[in-house]
Amino acid sequence: MLIRRIVKSLKFRQILFLFLMLALAQVLIEGGQVNKLYLPAPLDVLAEFRKCLTENILWSNLLLTLQEFGLGYLIAVVLGIGLGVVFAICPGMDAFFTPYFSALMSIPKVSIFPLLTIWIGIGFMQKVVIVTMFTFFYIFFCTKSGACETPASYLKVAQVFRASRSQLIFKVMLPSAVPSIFTGLRVTAATGVTGVIFAEMQASNAGLGYLLSDAAALYNTPRVFVLIVIVTVLAVVLVAMVDALERLFFKKHCRTVSVKSDVQK
Repeated sequence: MLIRRIVKSLKFRQILFLFLMLALAQVLIEGGQVNKLYLPAPLDVLAEFRKCLTENILWSNLLLTLQEFGLGYLIAVVLGIGLGVVFAICPGMDAFFTPYFSALMSIPKVSIFPLLTIWIGIGFMQKVVIVTMFTFFYIFFCTKSGACETPASYLKVAQVFRASRSQLIFKVMLPSAVPSIFTGLRVTAATGVTGVIFAEMQASNAGLGYLLSDAAALYNTPRVFVLIVIVTVLAVVLVAMVDALERLFFKKHCRTVSVKSDVQK
C-alpha cells in the first residue's frame, strides 16, 4: 500500500521523469549524437562537481555571492517596504514621485552598469548596489499597492477608535499589505540572484558569476552546467525560505487572533 502511494504521488513521477531525461541525455551524448562541447553528459557534470569540491573553489565564492546578495537584498527590503508604506499614507508624495520611480525601474540595468563601475568601482559595493536595483522597485510597488488596497472599513474602524498614525500603519495597513509584500519578496529573491550573478560576470575576480564567466571563456562546459545548477538551487532555496517565512507569519498571526478572540469571549 505504501509503495503504491509513493508510485502514484506527483513528486515521485516528477523525480522519475527527471532521471529518465538525464539517462536519455547520457545515452545520446555518449553515443555521439550530441557534441559534448555544447552539452556535457550528466556524469561528466557530476565528475566536474566533485572536482570543484576537491579543488575547494566553490565554498569561498558561494559565500561571497551570498554576502553580496544578502546585503543588497536587505537594503532593498528595508527601503522598499518603508517607502511603500510612506507613499501609501502620503497621496501627494505618491502622485509626485511615483512617475520618477516608474522611469527609474524601466531603465535597463545593463546600461547603468558602466556608470556604477566609474562611480564605485568593481568591488563588493558594486554588486550590492546591483542587487538592490534588481529588487527594490518591485518590493516598493508591491508594498505600496498592498497598503493602498487596505479596506476602507478597516480604516474607518481605526479612526473610530482614535488610532494613532503609528497604530494605523503597523496594525492596519502593514497587515493588509503582507500578502503583496511576500509576493514581492518571493519574486525578487530569484531576480536578486540573477542580479548578483550578472554583476560578477561583468566585472569581478571572485564569486559564482566570476567562476561561470571563467568557465565559459575556457569552454569548460561541464563546469558551466555545475554552476548553473548551483545558482538554480540557490534561487529555489531562497524562494522556499520566503515561502516558509510567509507560512510562519500567517500561522503566528492566526494563532494571535485566535487567542485574542478567546480572551474577549
